[in-house]
Amino acid sequence: MYCMQMHLTSNIQCSDLADDVLVHRVHVGDQDAFEMLVERYSALLLLLISRIVRDEHLAHDVLQHVFLQLYRSLPTPVPGGRSRHG
Repeated sequence: MYCMQMHLTSNIQCSDLADDVLVHRVHVGDQDAFEMLVERYSALLLLLISRIVRDEHLAHDVLQHVFLQLYRSLPTPVPGGRSRHG
């Protein structure tokens, strides 16, 4: 999966980018970068949550809530490259 906002000539995939770079890209409105962070951490977080709640269905619900809260907590991209918390 290639980031939509990267230059067409770039061979760098989102999966090759460091977390801080992906977070910055999310701040400027790159949905693909957020999806990559979700893909990168879902398995680990699901394992940890499952060990705590000991219920597979509840663990999936908690994981979804975690990523929803994370997404909601991100600054809102505004024109001009600046972000504001929403």
